[in-house]
Amino acid sequence: MKRETPSPVLIRARDAGRVSAWKLPDMTDDERDRLIALAQKPEPEPITEVKVVEEEVYAEKLTLAQWEAIVEEARAEGLEQGREEGLEAGRKEGFEQGLQQGLEEGQAKIDAQLQRLEALIGALQRPLEEQHQALEATILTLVEQLAGAVVQAELASRPELLTAAIAQALDCLPPNPGPVRLRLNPEDSALLETQAELQGWELIEDPAMTAGGCELLAGASRVDVSVESRFAQVADQLKRRLLPAAADELPDGGGEADPK
Repeated sequence: MKRETPSPVLIRARDAGRVSAWKLPDMTDDERDRLIALAQKPEPEPITEVKVVEEEVYAEKLTLAQWEAIVEEARAEGLEQGREEGLEAGRKEGFEQGLQQGLEEGQAKIDAQLQRLEALIGALQRPLEEQHQALEATILTLVEQLAGAVVQAELASRPELLTAAIAQALDCLPPNPGPVRLRLNPEDSALLETQAELQGWELIEDPAMTAGGCELLAGASRVDVSVESRFAQVADQLKRRLLPAAADELPDGGGEADPK
């Protein structure tokens, strides 16, 4: 069948209104891609309509007896739960109170026992301290007696100890002390006359000096090598050996160089 070409529509100039020139559409790459994408966009799926059907719920009718039974059961369950919770709370509170009370009573008993123990220890220590002090005094007396016996025995059996004591005293003097004077017992003076003449010593007899000792005087210096000072030195050594704690409080004994 032959397709007919439509005849063009002619518009007279007097019938034409305001017209504008027609332009070809923009067919740049970006615009072309956009149009192609719009043409290829799939159609949205149709939305299925959801109907909400309301159903009526019919509650079972309860008789008065059934309703009272339900209420009574709920009340009983509430009472039982409350009783159990109360018992648990009571047990916990009672345990904590009992524990605290037990700790306090136990601590009080411990404190009382400690006080009794301290009192007992003090009662035991007092006699021991008294005995220790008495024993210490006895030992000191024995030490003094022993020291005296040792010194006297040494001097009686070894007369040369006096000469040794004088030599020790001379060593304590400073250089050029001046004339030497010896104060000693008259019995010892006779033993030293010859040596005194050789050494140029001056002998001063003094009955108050115990035999076996002397006092050396030279210028402003004085050296004590008397029996008493030597006895004190021996006693001090014995005390330091036998009673270290008590001996620490004792002054040093022995001969002394005392410048005047």
